[in-house]
Amino acid sequence: MDLAGETEYDVLLNGKLLEEYVDFTYDESTKEFEILGTTLYDLELELGKYAGYVFTEGGYARFEVIVIASATEEGSTIPMKTINDINLSAMPTMAITEPIPGVADLFITEVSTDMGHYNYIEVFNNTTEAYNLKDHRIVFANLTQQGKSEATNGVFDMALGGASAAYIYQDYEIPALSSAIIWIVNTSPWEVASNKLSEAEGVASLLLGDAEGNLNVAKFKGVYGLDESTLVFPVRTNYMIGRSDYGDLSTGWGTALSKGSSNRWADINSSVADRGVQIQKMDETKVFKTEDGKFYTIEMDVLNREEDIYADGKLDENDNLLINPDAGISGSNRQFIHAIFARRVYVTSETDLTPTGQVLVAADGIDLYNQNTANYYAMYTGGFITPVATALVYPDITTNDAGEDAAAKWGKSYTTFAMQYQAPAAGEHLSKFIPLEGERTKYETMFAGNALMLSGLGQEFAGYAANTEVKVPESNVYPTDYLAENHNTAGRVTAMMIPTQE
Repeated sequence: MDLAGETEYDVLLNGKLLEEYVDFTYDESTKEFEILGTTLYDLELELGKYAGYVFTEGGYARFEVIVIASATEEGSTIPMKTINDINLSAMPTMAITEPIPGVADLFITEVSTDMGHYNYIEVFNNTTEAYNLKDHRIVFANLTQQGKSEATNGVFDMALGGASAAYIYQDYEIPALSSAIIWIVNTSPWEVASNKLSEAEGVASLLLGDAEGNLNVAKFKGVYGLDESTLVFPVRTNYMIGRSDYGDLSTGWGTALSKGSSNRWADINSSVADRGVQIQKMDETKVFKTEDGKFYTIEMDVLNREEDIYADGKLDENDNLLINPDAGISGSNRQFIHAIFARRVYVTSETDLTPTGQVLVAADGIDLYNQNTANYYAMYTGGFITPVATALVYPDITTNDAGEDAAAKWGKSYTTFAMQYQAPAAGEHLSKFIPLEGERTKYETMFAGNALMLSGLGQEFAGYAANTEVKVPESNVYPTDYLAENHNTAGRVTAMMIPTQE
């Protein structure tokens, strides 16, 4: 664009007056006028054409900005280049019309980690009835820390950092013979200091909601290029965790404490060598019996839920932010939000689950915060918590300084974006990770002697390799476009998830 030496000018795009160096740049020597990508992103333009104008004393010039769905679509003027990488978009889609024989009823088909606010796991319902995820918990774990409860069914009994888990209290139903994506919203919009809750900086961009700037399903689908019909269920990790052995014993909920940032989700990063994710089911009808002949069930819930406290789109301190207000006991007057609790509920008999109204005592309490008491372990050994679907997280393979294969600490290739899994056998819950073609032996060498990680390795799949020619934009300002189109199979069922008969 030639401004003929003019040094004073205004730029207007879609009704917004742009600021030089902040929103756009102009190079007089090359006559190149460029609107910055962050500006276009912040304008949140829908698909279509938009007129822009450059005004000077001598007149004005008109230009167009065209917003398209993909940098690779026909007619795009965005410069492209060809690279060798993985192209999962080329994987053929399958229509499942009847249960896949010989495999589990519900299983994990895909895991995406290290994606900031947009981590997810994808699950498939291999039955002819809808599957409700209510009263399930998504737990991310360091595999070397499991087994403390001595449960024998492969359950993860120690959430990573004590806070990298999300309890599902919503009615999230996966239709028969269908997939759904569980979006793990791992942000911390709040902080607690001196028992007082405060909002994090930029809280609006961390909250789930429909207000401008909030996180929502539409934005999630935009990141991954998902079809409107794709089911996405958002769940937030519970960094505030209840101790029902501490605080108000009249309700049995106790009080909630906030885990420090070092104990919360850290994108399941590769500094933890043996990692996994598990979907667990809570059975609130399971009856336990005490040594003195009383009966009780266990209730788990999330209190002061985000959507209730932000019912009007902003923090309402008139809602019940306090636990044990003015109770004059330990843990009184602590503010909390979106916290997970578990408590005993004493019932009439083994078959009559009518609550007796018995007041709990500290000895009855379940400490979810510390994860190290007999009452906590009993949830796993007593049948209250059952593993439903599990997947292990494998690191990318890189080359170290010695030229040897090694685990990448911060991988940024196919395993980081969308790890693919094969279905487990019927009666099992561990999905099998699918290595790239030619890499299974590398993982076998890397995890030699590690029986658990070796058990999670699946078959290689012909054509699933990092040598496919893929067209991508030349500029690195389009990372999500390539990610959305090539590095995941989210919302699609492919042949890779069905193990072949050996």
